[in-house]
Amino acid sequence: MPDYLLVSFNFQGRTSNRNDLAPALSQALDWVRYAPNCWIVWTSESADAWYARLRPLLRDDESVFICKLDIGNRAGYLPGLVWDWLDREREPSFANAIAGTPVRDSGSGIRGGAGGRVPSQTGSD
Repeated sequence: MPDYLLVSFNFQGRTSNRNDLAPALSQALDWVRYAPNCWIVWTSESADAWYARLRPLLRDDESVFICKLDIGNRAGYLPGLVWDWLDREREPSFANAIAGTPVRDSGSGIRGGAGGRVPSQTGSD
């Protein structure tokens, strides 16, 4: 069953416009980049599988951290576009259909959306 993974990099002060990562990240069912070094991927693959895919693309002094993400327990301040992406309904049988319309960044970060805090999970925001 697909799940969310957080993928964060340390590029050691080098440019974070790493176009060479795009083909690897595009193997996710869907993804969003919410910071120059951070992505959330919707995937059927494990963190270990993602590490094996991404590690060869990094220099020896760069690092990557990948972990399962529980989007049901969250708080923060991000562009509205990211909250919309996280709130998108996803079902295992629906995963391939959404893969064709992922939210992508423009190469310089997140495009569009307005900043906003996450609504309460109880609906009594």
